[in-house]
Amino acid sequence: LPSPGPQIAGNPPIGFGHWTLAGFSVLAAAAGIAAGAAAYSRGPGEAGVSGKAAAAVRRAASGKWYVDEVYEAAFCAPFRRFSGLFSDFDRSVVDGAVDGLGSFVGKVSARLGALQTGFLRHYAAAMVGGAAAVAALVFLFRSAGF
Repeated sequence: LPSPGPQIAGNPPIGFGHWTLAGFSVLAAAAGIAAGAAAYSRGPGEAGVSGKAAAAVRRAASGKWYVDEVYEAAFCAPFRRFSGLFSDFDRSVVDGAVDGLGSFVGKVSARLGALQTGFLRHYAAAMVGGAAAVAALVFLFRSAGF
């Protein structure tokens, strides 16, 4: 059989889709009409449904079939409990690490700030000392065979 048309990656075959869902909807509507016709076939006001069954259906319908309650119990409440664990982890571990790092940088910068004197001779001496330290390290590594 020839292909009914182009396929789009990740989508179901073109034969299944809107028309299939429309067909299921029409079948569900027909089943509802048939059930209503069977229930009220005795005449007006004399439904073929018992009073207890009708009361149960009315109760469920007035509670919106309890879809919200089931959804809350099945998805929302477990997700809130699960995300509460991550909230505690985020507050104690992640935020603690970020706050600790910020505190560390603040303390180190306060101490290093004392080295800034504003005198050029101090900065020049530091540069000469750093260059001497680098030269000494190069000499040590070369003599050790690295």
